[in-house]
Amino acid sequence: MLSEFVSADIFLRFTNVDGVYDKDPRKFKDAKKLHKISHEDLLGIVEDTKAEAGVNTVIDPLAAKILKRSNIKTIVCGKEELSNLKAVIEGKHKGTEIS
Repeated sequence: MLSEFVSADIFLRFTNVDGVYDKDPRKFKDAKKLHKISHEDLLGIVEDTKAEAGVNTVIDPLAAKILKRSNIKTIVCGKEELSNLKAVIEGKHKGTEIS
Protein backbone atom coordinates (compact mmCIF):
# COMPACT_ATOMS: atom_id res chain seq x y z
CA MET A 1 0.00 0.00 0.00
CA LEU A 2 1.28 3.42 -0.98
CA SER A 3 0.52 4.96 2.43
CA GLU A 4 2.95 2.58 4.09
CA PHE A 5 5.59 2.95 1.36
CA VAL A 6 5.70 6.76 1.70
CA SER A 7 5.38 6.64 5.53
CA ALA A 8 2.14 8.64 5.43
CA ASP A 9 0.78 10.09 8.65
CA ILE A 10 -2.82 9.72 7.54
CA PHE A 11 -4.86 7.67 5.07
CA LEU A 12 -8.16 9.08 3.83
CA ARG A 13 -10.79 6.73 2.42
CA PHE A 14 -13.86 8.21 0.75
CA THR A 15 -16.67 5.74 0.06
CA ASN A 16 -20.36 5.52 -0.74
CA VAL A 17 -21.12 5.11 2.99
CA ASP A 18 -20.30 7.79 5.54
CA GLY A 19 -18.03 5.76 7.82
CA VAL A 20 -17.44 2.35 9.35
CA TYR A 21 -20.50 0.53 10.69
CA ASP A 22 -20.79 -2.45 13.01
CA LYS A 23 -22.57 -4.25 10.12
CA ASP A 24 -23.54 -3.47 6.54
CA PRO A 25 -25.93 -0.48 6.69
CA ARG A 26 -27.29 -1.33 3.25
CA LYS A 27 -28.53 -4.68 4.56
CA PHE A 28 -29.28 -3.96 8.23
CA LYS A 29 -31.41 -0.99 9.29
CA ASP A 30 -30.11 -1.28 12.85
CA ALA A 31 -26.45 -0.88 11.81
CA LYS A 32 -24.60 1.62 14.00
CA LYS A 33 -21.92 3.98 12.74
CA LEU A 34 -18.70 3.82 14.71
CA HIS A 35 -17.15 7.27 15.15
CA LYS A 36 -13.77 6.26 16.58
CA ILE A 37 -12.27 2.77 16.57
CA SER A 38 -8.89 1.08 16.78
CA HIS A 39 -7.12 -0.73 13.96
CA GLU A 40 -7.84 -3.92 15.89
CA ASP A 41 -11.58 -3.11 15.89
CA LEU A 42 -11.47 -2.55 12.13
CA LEU A 43 -9.77 -5.90 11.59
CA GLY A 44 -12.49 -7.58 13.62
CA ILE A 45 -15.15 -6.04 11.39
CA VAL A 46 -13.54 -6.82 8.01
CA GLU A 47 -11.44 -9.95 8.57
CA ASP A 48 -14.24 -12.42 7.86
CA THR A 49 -15.04 -10.79 4.52
CA LYS A 50 -14.38 -13.02 1.54
CA ALA A 51 -12.15 -11.48 -1.11
CA GLU A 52 -14.26 -12.15 -4.17
CA ALA A 53 -15.94 -10.21 -6.95
CA GLY A 54 -18.97 -8.22 -5.88
CA VAL A 55 -18.10 -8.13 -2.17
CA ASN A 56 -17.71 -4.60 -0.82
CA THR A 57 -16.14 -3.53 2.44
CA VAL A 58 -15.22 -0.06 3.58
CA ILE A 59 -11.58 -1.19 3.73
CA ASP A 60 -10.49 -4.58 2.49
CA PRO A 61 -8.92 -6.98 5.03
CA LEU A 62 -5.38 -6.77 3.58
CA ALA A 63 -5.43 -2.96 3.63
CA ALA A 64 -6.68 -3.04 7.24
CA LYS A 65 -3.73 -5.25 8.21
CA ILE A 66 -1.25 -2.93 6.48
CA LEU A 67 -2.74 0.16 8.14
CA LYS A 68 -2.50 -1.54 11.54
CA ARG A 69 1.06 -2.74 10.94
CA SER A 70 2.12 0.77 9.93
CA ASN A 71 -0.02 2.47 12.59
CA ILE A 72 -1.39 4.93 10.04
CA LYS A 73 -4.27 7.07 11.27
CA THR A 74 -7.19 6.44 8.94
CA ILE A 75 -10.34 8.42 8.29
CA VAL A 76 -13.27 6.87 6.45
CA CYS A 77 -15.83 9.37 5.13
CA GLY A 78 -18.61 9.58 2.62
CA LYS A 79 -17.64 10.79 -0.84
CA GLU A 80 -19.66 13.99 -0.32
CA GLU A 81 -16.94 15.18 2.09
CA LEU A 82 -14.25 14.92 -0.59
CA SER A 83 -14.77 18.58 -1.49
CA ASN A 84 -13.51 19.70 1.93
CA LEU A 85 -10.24 17.80 2.46
CA LYS A 86 -8.77 20.35 4.87
CA ALA A 87 -11.69 20.01 7.28
CA VAL A 88 -11.55 16.21 7.10
CA ILE A 89 -7.82 16.20 7.88
CA GLU A 90 -8.44 18.57 10.81
CA GLY A 91 -10.96 16.10 12.24
CA LYS A 92 -14.07 18.03 11.20
CA HIS A 93 -15.90 15.21 9.45
CA LYS A 94 -18.90 12.92 9.88
CA GLY A 95 -16.98 9.71 9.29
CA THR A 96 -14.96 7.24 11.34
CA GLU A 97 -11.45 7.79 12.72
CA ILE A 98 -9.29 4.69 13.05
CA SER A 99 -6.10 4.82 15.11
